[in-house]
Amino acid sequence: MSTSILSGLKPISVNTLNQGILKPAFESLTLLSSHPLTSPLRLEHAHSLLLDFCTTEKALPQGQQLHARLLKSHVSVFLATKLVHMYGKCGSLLDALKVFDEITERTIFTWNAMMGAFLSSGKYLAAIELYREMRALGVALDACTFPSVLKACGALGETRSGAEIHGVAVKCGYGEIVFVCNALISMYAKCGDLDGARVLFDGIMMEKEDTVSWNSIISAHVAEGKCLEALSLFRRMQEVGVESNTYTFVSALQGCEDPSFVKLGMEIHGFVLKSNHFVDVYVANALIAMYAKCGRMEDSVRVFDSMLCRDCVSWNTLLSGLVQNELYSDALNYFRDMQGSGSKFDQVSVLNLIAASGRLGNLLKGKEVHAYVIRNGMDSNMQIGNTMIDMYAKCFCLKYMGRAFECMPKKDLISWTTVIAGYAQNESGWFREIHGYVLKRDYLADTVLQNVIVNVYGEVGHIDYARRVFESIKSKGIVSWTSMITCCVHNGLPVEALELFYTLNQFKIHPDSIAVISALFCHC
Repeated sequence: MSTSILSGLKPISVNTLNQGILKPAFESLTLLSSHPLTSPLRLEHAHSLLLDFCTTEKALPQGQQLHARLLKSHVSVFLATKLVHMYGKCGSLLDALKVFDEITERTIFTWNAMMGAFLSSGKYLAAIELYREMRALGVALDACTFPSVLKACGALGETRSGAEIHGVAVKCGYGEIVFVCNALISMYAKCGDLDGARVLFDGIMMEKEDTVSWNSIISAHVAEGKCLEALSLFRRMQEVGVESNTYTFVSALQGCEDPSFVKLGMEIHGFVLKSNHFVDVYVANALIAMYAKCGRMEDSVRVFDSMLCRDCVSWNTLLSGLVQNELYSDALNYFRDMQGSGSKFDQVSVLNLIAASGRLGNLLKGKEVHAYVIRNGMDSNMQIGNTMIDMYAKCFCLKYMGRAFECMPKKDLISWTTVIAGYAQNESGWFREIHGYVLKRDYLADTVLQNVIVNVYGEVGHIDYARRVFESIKSKGIVSWTSMITCCVHNGLPVEALELFYTLNQFKIHPDSIAVISALFCHC
């Protein structure tokens, strides 16, 4: 009977879960449960198989259905632990906690499953607190406990807690296990303690050649901006004969995202090709990003065009590279290609395409992207809305800029300053009316907004309006004074700028570097 459940699971995929493909498996489970000769062990094994499948496929509704079946009979600690694990992986933390709390005799696997559920939901502090509860209750920890709690420490930058747990791992005899050491390396690195990570790594390297250890220390150096050290480690890794994998290449290529390291990036690219390593989508995306950030868009496009399979990240990385390298027309040309490929645009794609349209002043293409945004329900995104306002302003289309602004369900500081700047740059009197609206409604009428408005008016040459806003600020801080001083310098009023600078002393406000530099320009 249990083999029929297995055969029922084989053809199932994520896309077919909701089409009733699990039905035969559940029917087999019902028959198995009702058969008089079925042993409890076999029935538990069958339930375990289905729970494992629901966990792997993150099939929460089916997992809940299975849980309901189990509630009709006694649930063993083994299956209850599987339920905690399944709910954790499916992102249903409350269900995981409920099952966990109902287990009277918990094993170390149960505790580890609950800790994993906290990690899956990003509840890192709760994971550390659970570890402390385990210690207080005298739970016998195993080697798998430590990577989980160390991951939580790394995510929170809890160096002290991490070091304390390191000590416990050593006392328990797990300090030299490779996967525990790798978790310790990652924890110390994420907490900014590269020296601690390096000491552990050197200890592992003396005894075992472990790819994960190398990957952890390389990515740690890249994350801390120590790219030369990271690339040096990558070379040493090749010299000692440790096998590289996708994560190795991605980390090493991220360390080359600077024009001064482009030759090293090309060297890694060549190494990947010579070693006959399959250039999967992750490595290809890293290559596209590396070449783009090094200003070699031809190489970036060449890698993109050679990809047999592309994901959304591939398109976004290419579009971002083209926009960053001011190849706006090329970015817009890929808009149609991306639509033809069936790939879905996300926020990153749309922001790049809107920015490219604005920089080119291509109103037609900007409207096309805007239409796509509306059709796909992305028009409620505040960042997209703000970028859309800026695009229409750059295209001198105040009518559509105003509509885009009005249609935004929520507006922030950037929304208001962008629309005011758009009207002001286009010499429209509407900027005065919007500013008046802001002040009358007291809408976001805080010092931060007023400082930004002073800057906006100064940049577009409306010094009188900048002065009025500045004078209306009740609590002027150094940012307010610096904004007005900079406006005066920008508009050719050095005397007024110096008067403002010297007035700072009367209010016992210390000038910042920008105010000082602006004052120095007045003396030139």
